[in-house]
Amino acid sequence: MTITDSPDTLGPMRKNHLSLLLLSTLALAACQAAPVQQPQKAPDDTVMPQNPVPEVSKETLDGERLSMIEARVSRLEGDVARAKPTLQKMDVMQSHFRALSLELDRIEASYNVTADAQQVPKPIAQQPVAPKPVPPMLAPKPVQKPEQQEKAVAVSPKEAAVTSIRIGEQKNDVTRIVLDTTKPAEMKFDLDNGEHILMVELPGNKWVATKSMDLKSSPMVKSFSASSDETGSHLVIQLKMTAKVLTTARLNPSGAYGHRIYLDVVPSK
Repeated sequence: MTITDSPDTLGPMRKNHLSLLLLSTLALAACQAAPVQQPQKAPDDTVMPQNPVPEVSKETLDGERLSMIEARVSRLEGDVARAKPTLQKMDVMQSHFRALSLELDRIEASYNVTADAQQVPKPIAQQPVAPKPVPPMLAPKPVQKPEQQEKAVAVSPKEAAVTSIRIGEQKNDVTRIVLDTTKPAEMKFDLDNGEHILMVELPGNKWVATKSMDLKSSPMVKSFSASSDETGSHLVIQLKMTAKVLTTARLNPSGAYGHRIYLDVVPSK
């Protein structure tokens, strides 16, 4: 055994080796990189916090509430059903007034003639049947009582006025309504078959004829009433049935008759 391997030298050497090993271990542990902590992100101010939305409570419909809803729905359906005929009637009336407006335009254009026009009736609406003069014997007799007859009102020849009204029956169920005027007159009419009313307007003419009368013997005309104001004369004829205006025309003086204007009315089939 050498001097270096003696027991006195082995003990310190082992202690030195253990010390070196311990120091190495500590150094390695110290050299290991400590985990880097990630910086915490600052709260984003642009993001709104998500507030919890409370759930809507779902209440079941009980029998009483369901019955009330069904009753309301039933009433609404009834109101709609009752209003439906009125709405349909309004549509029909709108179509009727549109057609009437066109017819009135044609009537106004046809009556816009000069005073020296030819002695030939000029029909307002083109009809296959030519207008015929009114025979005086076909004029119906008034049915009102003598005490109800109105006295004739004197009118100046220079004043435009309706001096008389005559209603008579023609062939083929034609009822002719004749208005005697002092001057050539323009006429507009409106027929409402829903109310069985024929309205006749004579602008600029004063009414001096009989103002009202009931006609029991006429198959078409039930009664009539007339009035006048600053705009002209207004004649309302109550019909007994659904009808249509077949022909209208204006006649110039001829023989014992002066200026006249008439309408031919027939039953609507």
